[in-house]
Amino acid sequence: MEIKERFEVFHRSDKEVYELYKRYALFRCELGNKVVSKLLFEIIREEHGKTLDNDFTPYYSRRFCRDFPEYKHLFKFRKLKK
Repeated sequence: MEIKERFEVFHRSDKEVYELYKRYALFRCELGNKVVSKLLFEIIREEHGKTLDNDFTPYYSRRFCRDFPEYKHLFKFRKLKK
């Protein structure tokens, strides 16, 4: 199964992760700070005990920027791995 497919399965099974991601990303964005998805994953792991696959960080950041395009300039994107 490709990373995107694994992400979609995970995302459907644990919607709380994206809610947490949005909360922490919005906090940084509203301060005008750059957003580093891996840092947000580490915070979610530490604060909420979630088990997260770092391969999913680009999918959460892209989803966030789709939902909040006004903050896209605070993210740096690379080409997705398969």
